Amino acid sequence: VYFSAQHPRRGELAVTLVGPSGTTSRLAELNHDTNADYRAWRFGSIFHWGERDPGGVWKLLVSDVVRNGDMSNQQITQWNLILYGHHY
Repeated sequence: VYFSAQHPRRGELAVTLVGPSGTTSRLAELNHDTNADYRAWRFGSIFHWGERDPGGVWKLLVSDVVRNGDMSNQQITQWNLILYGHHY
């Protein structure tokens, strides 16, 4: 996942990828990073290895952990999902 967002403290954001079969992968969680914004941040995960059918709906859930999930003053500017794999 390549992820861009405007937020004054990126360490306050939780970012979770949910695959079509319901598999979840926490890409970012509350941490001490006080820098602003994500700019084309690259996240990777092995939790989705073994997804039988990558076709379907993929979701990226983003919430401000400090503000009880409130993202009203923040903006997700872009996200892209790139899948790597092979066909059996």
